[in-house]
Amino acid sequence: VGDSCDNCIDIYNPNQIDSDLDGTGDLCEYICGDANGSGGINILDITYIVSYLYKGGPAPDPAVSADADGSGGINILDITFIVNYLYKGGPEPNC
Repeated sequence: VGDSCDNCIDIYNPNQIDSDLDGTGDLCEYICGDANGSGGINILDITYIVSYLYKGGPAPDPAVSADADGSGGINILDITFIVNYLYKGGPEPNC
């Protein structure tokens, strides 16, 4: 799908699924830091990223939801970013 017709330009979504019919593809509707897709950010997102990175667990969907520090990749720094946000008053995740 060309960019002018794509409902989610930054993420590959060939099916163009838009469940709520708001014009934005489902893959672009995510909460930054919500790696497990539960609808909120909590300790389970931290364990989800740990499982993905170090134990062969499933990848976050979309992957960008786990890039809490906005670096362009998922790594231990995203885990510490979420810990700082949740428990130390750090800034909100910025995917």
